[in-house]
Amino acid sequence: SAVAPLLPGPPAFLPLAHAPPSHESRTPKIAPATAPPTPSAPAVAPQRLEFYMYRVEAAGEAFPRENTNAANLAGVLAYLHGKFAASGTFQGGRHLSHIRRLKVSVLTTWEYYNVHRKNFGPGVEFTGGRCRGAACQEFYAHYGFVVGCRNIEGLRSAYALSQSSTCDAPEQCRRAVSYSLPGACPGEFNSDKTAICASRMPGGRCAAANGGRNCTYSVQEAGAVAVAELPPAGTSPEVFWGGRGDPVRCATRVLRVKQLFEAHFPRCPSCDALQAPPCDFDFLYKGELSWPVHHRPITV
Repeated sequence: SAVAPLLPGPPAFLPLAHAPPSHESRTPKIAPATAPPTPSAPAVAPQRLEFYMYRVEAAGEAFPRENTNAANLAGVLAYLHGKFAASGTFQGGRHLSHIRRLKVSVLTTWEYYNVHRKNFGPGVEFTGGRCRGAACQEFYAHYGFVVGCRNIEGLRSAYALSQSSTCDAPEQCRRAVSYSLPGACPGEFNSDKTAICASRMPGGRCAAANGGRNCTYSVQEAGAVAVAELPPAGTSPEVFWGGRGDPVRCATRVLRVKQLFEAHFPRCPSCDALQAPPCDFDFLYKGELSWPVHHRPITV
């Protein structure tokens, strides 16, 4: 079916309350603590979250289902726009050809939730199937393969989600977010993973997430749209990708991607129907990976 032309303006939405910092923080915050915090109220069960993640991929690139990163729609467009050069090409040594949509179901472990009361752990960057960052393997060994998140900062763009979820600060619900999906042998590059390693560190991907240490998320493909389709007919890439810091033009590009997915995959839930939740991770306590873990709910 035909895709509606690029609209002159996006749906009304509130601008971000604060400009993003000039750099991107990849290191989880550490809060001082010498003993596990005592829950002040009966435990509320972790939420089962079902939503879309997105990835920008190169032509012919194999789709990784684990040990990889994905983002919400604002995040993936911010990343893609950052690769766009003034000449109308994409930088980075790869031909970035399409945006892939993933339907994911996430349920964190009780081991992690008992300490943090959060649905996401710290966001971890994966390169070639290997997690980067201090103690990422130790974290997964301690709590299970918890899906991580981090707010994307410092991309010098104005991308945000036009539909807010419910949270304490509405502007935080609309931020660009990156997610990490830990899989088997997260401490090894893809070429170095072995069956023995996978038996010890099997990862969190499974057929239906149940919150077990090795079953924290499931992934299904939900279509892809070509990057070349994003500029409507008669609109040059230079014009379409102009205004990287303009909230109105960024929101219009977000809307364009939604239109394309709905046109090409009308039987799938819309992008807004399964919009990604905000990143609720805040910090890790100093020394918490040495604390005992509790495999069942803690109530006080």
